Amino acid sequence: MRSNALLLALAGTICGSLIYASTYASTYASTALARTGYCQFPDLHNHTIVFAAEGDLWTIPDGGGTARRLTTHAGSEYFPRYSPDGTAIAFTGEYAGNRDVYVIPAEGGEPRRLTWHPDPDEVIDWTPDGKKIIFRSRAGNDTTSGFEWHLFAVSVNGGDPEPLPLGWAGRVAIDPVTKQWAFNRSSVEFRTWKRYRGGTAPSIWVGDPDKHDFKEVSKTPGAAAFPMWSGGRIFFLSDQGGTANLWSMKPDGGDVKRETRFTDWDVRWPAVGSDGRIVFSSGGDLHIFQPSSGKEERVAI
Repeated sequence: MRSNALLLALAGTICGSLIYASTYASTYASTALARTGYCQFPDLHNHTIVFAAEGDLWTIPDGGGTARRLTTHAGSEYFPRYSPDGTAIAFTGEYAGNRDVYVIPAEGGEPRRLTWHPDPDEVIDWTPDGKKIIFRSRAGNDTTSGFEWHLFAVSVNGGDPEPLPLGWAGRVAIDPVTKQWAFNRSSVEFRTWKRYRGGTAPSIWVGDPDKHDFKEVSKTPGAAAFPMWSGGRIFFLSDQGGTANLWSMKPDGGDVKRETRFTDWDVRWPAVGSDGRIVFSSGGDLHIFQPSSGKEERVAI
């Protein structure tokens, strides 16, 4: 009798443990599957956002929802940018041990390679007419120069890249209305230190490439990075106050305004959409800023 009672008690303990383990495993699996991704490098066209997470490209409505995967290659994809008409996405793909420029239909499909240089090629944007993709590379450096970026444009149909007439530069934005260019010579996107105020902090230059009248216009302390045109103003990132936020100014550098007020996490990787709104990442989340109203909202993914 004691043996039977002991066996029953032992069986009950085992069953209870199995039920607990099964419930824990189920809960853990649900939690693991429901975890949020780390979203980077977003761009916005009309009501759709493209971004990179877990080494692939994804799209999601600007109102939030379920993300849709565009790429599945074992290599990583970075820096997606919509064409002006929204039918294609240019991006940097690391498919053969090197970063090169690719283009893919906006709804997905087979990526088409456009650059082949052994130096890394990182997509910046499209030209306003949608015929060329602007990217940066160190291919323009000679053996005596350092790690400066140079900007190039390659036809969406392929062919030899052409250097932009800027000298060394790491980022450029072209105003589709005035045709003026705003650009940074240096870049700090992947630096691990904060609040740098030294001589290589990026500043913003503005001018007309046909007139060769570029002038340094930013007067903010520290970095003035990621210039973007929206509504006749230049929006950019600055870490005045200790945290990187969106700021804006007139093309001549006047009327500087702070646009967002994040204090915990930096605003990172901003891009202006087809309607003038600005999408960016902060703390692994995506946010959209509306310049006309000054409102900012997080995108629930």
